[in-house]
Amino acid sequence: MRWPPTFRDLPVLETPRLRLRRFGPGDAAAVFNLVSDLAVAKWTARIPHPYERVMTDEWLRDTDRRMADGNGIAFAIETRAAGELIGSAGLDFETAPGLAEIGYYLGRAHWGRGFMSEAAEALLRFGFETLNLAAVRGEVMPDNAASLSVLDKMGFDRLGRDEVDAPARGGRIPVEVRLLTADTWRERNG
Repeated sequence: MRWPPTFRDLPVLETPRLRLRRFGPGDAAAVFNLVSDLAVAKWTARIPHPYERVMTDEWLRDTDRRMADGNGIAFAIETRAAGELIGSAGLDFETAPGLAEIGYYLGRAHWGRGFMSEAAEALLRFGFETLNLAAVRGEVMPDNAASLSVLDKMGFDRLGRDEVDAPARGGRIPVEVRLLTADTWRERNG
């Protein structure tokens, strides 16, 4: 596969409770409602707060451009039962072939139900089986126990701490760095 991969369309990924699909213009209001919540935005490096409605349209256009340019992919996460958009999960492609960074958020009303672990598992399966990724990195704020738990459940190894640029947080922030290799993922998933 060419690196980085580019996409015109994303496949739909389904889990028992969720559907991961491409974002569309009709998702703008739901995205805004989810990420304008400070409880969601504060755990991210890129979602500013306060968050203005016009930022959603810009983000949706940027998401399409990033896919076409090979910089990354973002899936909308929706419930299969109600078709409700509840978050996002994606991969940013690193310059080194086969490497990506995972990123995600989930609306506060949906926390604590295992949705993000379910979505992350589908995203990682797509990354390792379809994109033939060699490894996926995760960077999480040390106080974000829920996000660290997701990475632990997926089998990410702890690499240590670092600092990263966080434009939405006003500078650099400390993060826990984790890594999941394709070999480790395959061992866990047979």
